[in-house]
This record gives sequence, structure tokens and C-alpha cells, in this order.
Amino acid sequence: FYRDKVYTFAYRMVADQEAAEDITHEVFLFLIQNPERYDPAKGALVTFLCAVARNKILTYFRRRGLEVEEIRDEDDSFNWIDDSEPNPLSSVLNQELSAKVNEALGALPA
Repeated sequence: FYRDKVYTFAYRMVADQEAAEDITHEVFLFLIQNPERYDPAKGALVTFLCAVARNKILTYFRRRGLEVEEIRDEDDSFNWIDDSEPNPLSSVLNQELSAKVNEALGALPA
């Protein structure tokens, strides 16, 4: 479940399957090496994992010479997303899924 969410997020950002797989691997490696960094009181695990992925993605872009506004190290404090508010990533993914479902339904014979 978490792997799929992180991979989907990474793939949508980098548009490269191999890079998304590498980033996903790095995210879970980070969690394994730094389990104390996740505080359930601050937010959901998927939120934390996507934040780590975001940092890895920004580093990926920077290494390829692309300009990014900010790079946060995993050591920097993270501005946690309040899980009581709608998650922007979830909203976008839900909209895209709805569009795909509607497209598939439209392709079905009457």
C-alpha cells in the first residue's frame, strides 16, 4: 500500500520508471535507517513518506541540473500536513482515477 503511494507520487513527479523506483527504494531505506524521525502524532505515515520522497525528488532534479526553488534535507524540520484537511496529493490522484474510470466506462459497449 505505502510503496504504491510513494512510487505513484515519485513517478508523477519525475516521469521516469527507473528513477521513481530508485526514489521509492531510498524513501523506505531512509525510514528503516531513521525510524525515530517519524512521529505519528504529527501526521500519517504516508504523509511522512511523501515528504521524504519530495526531498529525494528535489535532489534528483538538482543533480540533473534543473532549477528547484528549495531543497530540504531529511534533517530539516518538516511542515507536517494536517490530516484533517484534504490532502492535495490525494485529491489530484482521486481526480485522475475518476477520469480514468469515466474513460473506461465510456469505452464499454452499450
